[in-house]
Amino acid sequence: MLPNFLIIGSARCGTTWMWRNLRLHPQIHLPAQLKELNYFTSRYNLGRSWYEAQFGTPTEPAVGEASPDYLFYPDAPGRIRELLPDARLIVSLRNPVDRAYSHYWNLVANAQPGEVNRDISFEDKLEMTPRLITEGLYAEKLERYFALFPREQLLVLRYDELRNDARFFLRRIYEFLGVDPDYQSPLTENRVNSTQLKLGRSRLLFYLYKGLSRLGGYGLSRRVEGATAKELPKMQAATRRRLLDEYYLDEFDRLESMLDWDLEAWRTVPQEKADRAGSTR
Repeated sequence: MLPNFLIIGSARCGTTWMWRNLRLHPQIHLPAQLKELNYFTSRYNLGRSWYEAQFGTPTEPAVGEASPDYLFYPDAPGRIRELLPDARLIVSLRNPVDRAYSHYWNLVANAQPGEVNRDISFEDKLEMTPRLITEGLYAEKLERYFALFPREQLLVLRYDELRNDARFFLRRIYEFLGVDPDYQSPLTENRVNSTQLKLGRSRLLFYLYKGLSRLGGYGLSRRVEGATAKELPKMQAATRRRLLDEYYLDEFDRLESMLDWDLEAWRTVPQEKADRAGSTR
């Protein structure tokens, strides 16, 4: 069976959280063993039969998958249009400066001792891996999809909305997919794929948190989360300002026109960060 919806991006914008929550809805089916199928990018050579096999024969009306790279790779929209012309597509966008910083710290958290990502500064990592910056240039990537799909087939969400009201954020997705919008996921308030947890005070508590979440102990896992989560260091104000000026301010103008959004908050460099000194590593 082929899916009828895809979460196509973007990385570090809540896609894992969406996948985990949507899987709990009784009218939604997502593959349990592999979140990011990446069929329309790195696994396209495996063929349609491999892709269909990942979904089995579900009875739920909404069948989908979540692969954030679909927004980034230029060939993905055309491949999706050819195989799934009627699919509903979900996109979550985050302030691209914050997205890059979150991506950086996730690389740090996942790096082994001695690996370059373990000790590199954010500023040096930006120079080494430009993709941290270019993944946040959303307008051109969205235009590829808007050129091939009717606007009503795309739901473009803001990560800010997830942070402010997670239940309403999920409700918008449920309504878009045509499933029961009143379903209350028990995982709504939990962090998922959180760098703050990976870098937390205790690896033992981190693995306990993961185990409790997978076994359905959502309330207890939230308590463990509070005990071990560690806030990340603040980004240097000069770094934020440079990224905005060099890469993103014009991008925000394009997005505001394209999506009818107000992105003034994304343009801001908070004053409390301006006087902070020291490395962001």
